[in-house]
Amino acid sequence: MKTAGFFWKSKKYKGIVYKRRLALPADQAKAYLEEGRKPEEQNQIFRKIDYFIKFYHPVPRVYLAYDRRGYYGITDSGLRLTIDQNIRSRYNGREWDK
Repeated sequence: MKTAGFFWKSKKYKGIVYKRRLALPADQAKAYLEEGRKPEEQNQIFRKIDYFIKFYHPVPRVYLAYDRRGYYGITDSGLRLTIDQNIRSRYNGREWDK
């Protein structure tokens, strides 16, 4: 997957953050958002995100991009650290393929 589009939904309940993230090739993500064309593989996370989009009708407000480095513990694989760098945003020209 060269360029990915990520759908990310999170909520906090009783102090615990529940995250749902789905990565699709950018062309499939764009086709889904702009044309309603669903990807061939539709797992549980996709169905939750699809429901969210149909129920709430979100619209793009900002383009957000960053370079991410992820690390995990050598002796404790449950320990994770992510560092986001070169954070970029724009409110005009929100297309991700520009």
